[in-house]
Amino acid sequence: MAATKIYDYESGKTETYFKPRPNFGQSTYRLQKRAEIEADKDDWLKRLKEAASTPQPRIYVGPIVSGEKIIASTKSDQYEFLQQNYSDALAIEMEGYGFLKAVETNSGLQGIVIRGISDLVDRKGEADASGSQENAAKHASAFAFELISKIDLEKEPHTRHLTTLNTSSESKL
Repeated sequence: MAATKIYDYESGKTETYFKPRPNFGQSTYRLQKRAEIEADKDDWLKRLKEAASTPQPRIYVGPIVSGEKIIASTKSDQYEFLQQNYSDALAIEMEGYGFLKAVETNSGLQGIVIRGISDLVDRKGEADASGSQENAAKHASAFAFELISKIDLEKEPHTRHLTTLNTSSESKL
C-alpha cells in the first residue's frame, strides 16, 4: 500500500458528538505518481526471493487513516466512524501522518509512506500467527526498493528522498 495522503482521524471538536476536522499529510506528488506507475507493473515482484505467493501480492495506491487507537473490530463505534467519515481510505495505521508532516516541514525532502498490510481489522491474532507481518514487510520492502530504483537522481540532484516502511499490525479497511 502506497499512501497518497494520510488522514489524522482524531483531529476535530467534541461537543454532544465528535465533529471531525481532518488534518492530513500528503505524500510527495512525484513519488505518488511513480508509485502509481510501478503499481501497474510487476517488476517489483522480481525482488522477492521466495516463490510466488497465492494469491499474488498487489499494490494499492490511495489514502490511509492514522490515529492513536488500535481498531480491532468492524463492530466498534470507531470503525463505523472511519467508514462514515473517511470512506476513501484503504487502510488504518498509526505512524504515517506524523512522518508526512515531518517531510512537509523539511524543504527539499520528498517522502511517501509504503505499508505492508498484514491483516484485516478483525482476526488480527490469526493473521499474526500465520506469519503475515513478515510477508507484508517483504512485499512492502520489494515495492519500496523498486520505487527507489526508478528515481532519476540526475533530474533531481538537490532533492533528498525518504520512504518509510512499517508493517506493524496495519489493517485493510
